[in-house]
Parts: sequence; structure tokens; C-alpha cells
Amino acid sequence: MRHIADHYRRLERFEHTGPDFFVIEYMRTKRIISNEDYKWATRHTERRYCDGLVDFGHKTSDMKRREARSLEERHDMEKDDRHRRRHMASKGKGKGRRSN
Repeated sequence: MRHIADHYRRLERFEHTGPDFFVIEYMRTKRIISNEDYKWATRHTERRYCDGLVDFGHKTSDMKRREARSLEERHDMEKDDRHRRRHMASKGKGKGRRSN
């Protein structure tokens, strides 16, 4: 409340002041105002309009496409076959042999 009193001491007009978010939050936690009133009161911003701002977590279609591509499993069947043949060949070596 002291913050608001400072505005009055400086003779600031209401039209030139923004909402006091600390007071609004306090009023919401004490259930003095409803959630709808809280949402309405906190929609105020002093930030200038900036074209191109998006919500946090927004993904462009290009970002989604890249993400989907990275999640795709890629299989090189020829490489898998080579690996399998090598593995089977190495498995067969040494069978029936005894070392001295």
C-alpha cells in the first residue's frame, strides 16, 4: 500500500499509473478478488507493441519438420547386413580349435 501512497504524494493521476501487481497478487491470494478479476487486472503491460512476438514454446512449421525428421529412425539395411555377416563370421572362428 505504501507504493500506492507514493503515487498520491507525487500527485500522479490515475490515468498515468499502471496496476500495482504486488497488491493485485496479494488480493488474489487473500481471495479479495476473483480469478477473472485477477486475469483482467494483470493483462496490462507497459511493453510497447512488438510485431512478431509469439507465445513461449511456439514452434514454426520448419521447427516442427526438423524435429519430426530427427525423431525418425533411419536404417541402413546394407550396413545392418554387413554387420550381421561380420558378427556371424567372427562367431564361427575358433570353433573346434584348441589352443596349446
